[in-house]
Amino acid sequence: MVVGTPTFGKGLVQSLWQLTPETALKLTTARWYTPSGRTIQRKSKNEDDQLAQAEAAELGRDTTKVDSSLVFHTDHGRTVLGGGGIRPDLFIKPDTFTTAERVFLKALGNKILTYQDVRASYELEVKGSGRVKSPTFSVTPDMVDEVVRRLRTRGVVVPDSVLAGARTLIADDLGNEITRYVFGRPSEVRRRMDEDRQVQAALALARRAKSPQDLLSLAAAQAPAPPPRN
Repeated sequence: MVVGTPTFGKGLVQSLWQLTPETALKLTTARWYTPSGRTIQRKSKNEDDQLAQAEAAELGRDTTKVDSSLVFHTDHGRTVLGGGGIRPDLFIKPDTFTTAERVFLKALGNKILTYQDVRASYELEVKGSGRVKSPTFSVTPDMVDEVVRRLRTRGVVVPDSVLAGARTLIADDLGNEITRYVFGRPSEVRRRMDEDRQVQAALALARRAKSPQDLLSLAAAQAPAPPPRN
């Protein structure tokens, strides 16, 4: 089962030949195919058009036409059709910033590096204090307040109303990065996965399914769609 958004649809191989120290020639020399014999290359007028199609697909506005004349079968007998990219069995948009969080980031402007520096400095202090004992620790309101206080000390002025909408974002940043500093990258990834809507959707279906076929049936029932183009 594939959960998420359609893939970019890049199925070509380019070879590069150096012509001079400053110039090179790039030519398309091969095409990738899935084991069933289907190319995943998204049909487009040019690279900009391909990028626009891929971005639209990620937002749930995939306009790529399914080529029903190209029918393939996977090793386990699934029917897959022609078209660009790999379409998931269950479409789930990735996590994005909320409107309030985007307002906060816009308010930071060119001070966003100061925000990152303030946060990193505080995170390292927390690590050095030894008070974090578990990678699933909770970020307290006082910890968020401390980051805000240090931001203001550094001359970053953001209205209280804007900061109020960004407290969850700040807390998430602190939790994930302190976890990395104290317990390592794998622990940070596990913590992030707990908040990843695509991962959680996949896990929820996996817990309900009794077999691989059951898993696919559950995905199809949850998100009715045209035949998948995997």
